[in-house]
Amino acid sequence: GLLIRPIGIRNPSYRGLNEAREVMNMTRRIAAIRLLEPALDANYQAVKQQTYAWPINSSNRD
Repeated sequence: GLLIRPIGIRNPSYRGLNEAREVMNMTRRIAAIRLLEPALDANYQAVKQQTYAWPINSSNRD
């Protein structure tokens, strides 16, 4: 995957501490999203149960 590729493969002049920090920040963002996954799934299921049934109005059809 993305994190397995060597650091600096796309732009060799941008190696070092800045790129390592960026990879670390990306990893943290991905981990945060993964930790939110159960709550997001539960919220989706709750919203899916309470959808609004739009009335069908045949007079507005073109």
